[in-house]
Amino acid sequence: QWATQRNNMSAITNTKTTCKEIICSSIADTSNKRRRTMAEAEALASYNNDTGIRRRSPRSKAINTKKLHRIRTIFWSNESESSESESDGEGSKINENSSVLDENDSKEEDHNSTSTSLTITKQLNFGGRLNLSRIHTFPHIYTIDNFLTSSELHYFDSIIKQTNCDKKFQKSYIDQGSNGHDQSYDDVNRTSQFLQFNSHHNSKIAAIESRAAELLGVCVECIEPVQLVKYEAGQYFNVHHDLGVLYEDGSVELPVRPPRRVCTIFVYLNDVPMECGGCTRFPLLFHDSNNSNGEEDEGKSKGLCVQPVRGRALLWCNVDEDGRPEVRTVHSGEAIVNHTSKTKAGDLGVVKYGINIWVCERMVG
Repeated sequence: QWATQRNNMSAITNTKTTCKEIICSSIADTSNKRRRTMAEAEALASYNNDTGIRRRSPRSKAINTKKLHRIRTIFWSNESESSESESDGEGSKINENSSVLDENDSKEEDHNSTSTSLTITKQLNFGGRLNLSRIHTFPHIYTIDNFLTSSELHYFDSIIKQTNCDKKFQKSYIDQGSNGHDQSYDDVNRTSQFLQFNSHHNSKIAAIESRAAELLGVCVECIEPVQLVKYEAGQYFNVHHDLGVLYEDGSVELPVRPPRRVCTIFVYLNDVPMECGGCTRFPLLFHDSNNSNGEEDEGKSKGLCVQPVRGRALLWCNVDEDGRPEVRTVHSGEAIVNHTSKTKAGDLGVVKYGINIWVCERMVG
């Protein structure tokens, strides 16, 4: 026993050999561990791609909504509830200045900056120009007729014609991952096409961006670049959420990094008759019983459906008051039915056009 202990002590006191062996052994173990970790990660990624399994990222910090005053007023203010109940639909006025700017079309339509009261009832009036008609309560969803001026609509008509002629519409992709910037094509869930504008692309686009910013009380730098989308016959965008990844259990992942899409404004550029499909559908919501906006609800099983009307905008919020994903605003762009129909914009057949305007909590870029 004493001989064994003496040999062990001798091995320990031989520092040169022992340190060298330990260092080499540590490097070998670290290298092997790194190779094994990388191999496991690649195998897991391959398995997830093959099986379609999406892994959740760590819980991210909620969006701070306290400084989004106009958004809070439109979507979560208790005063909107009291005004409807106490005044029996007539509503009370909240002193909040608002203005809608559009320098290019001030002569054609009255878009001059004015200071008026914001009325919170079933309709919100901004400067007499934008009338927000609520079609669903909690979560609040609005339609805004004539969000675009006639000259802006004609501008998009010309852009669509030129882009179709040049065949420059691109295949749409979806955002994946916790950072909100991982993009991939998904032929199962999204088959539409798109054209991306630059921020402040020209005076028309800049005016639309400014209008959206004024409407929701944010700086224009919080508006993502406007995106023009196109749906041909049979094309669609399955149920999804604009803020982040929608999981099979109905939960929505909040992207870790800002800017993140707090609100969505989707503007229809042409009429699409109901028999042609193409509606925006919120499967978890239903029309308010006193809605008089003209949309049709094709049964509760289909949820809230809004049919495209030229120049009409659809507005909703992607987060709740606590800054977490509002899971009830999941929606889809329904498929276009394959037959032609004459619309106000001309013989557009089964094609649906619209623009996405996403409003973020921080400056984009």
